[in-house]
Amino acid sequence: MLSLKYVSKVYDNDPVNPKGIAFYSNFINALLEHGIIPFVTLYHWDLPHALGDRYGGWLNKGEIVQDYVRYAK
Repeated sequence: MLSLKYVSKVYDNDPVNPKGIAFYSNFINALLEHGIIPFVTLYHWDLPHALGDRYGGWLNKGEIVQDYVRYAK
């Protein structure tokens, strides 16, 4: 299982980090080239600390859901 880290501060509407996208793209391609099928998760107990500080992370469903939807897109 491969858990992707946030490659942007989507909660601050920052642009996506192209180096972060390239890293995961290259990593996944290397796995596939070696016959390894990755199972990717978008969230695996890795929430940016800023979201916990700002509004309690998953404790504040109104805010976190909006941030998570932006992240998943």
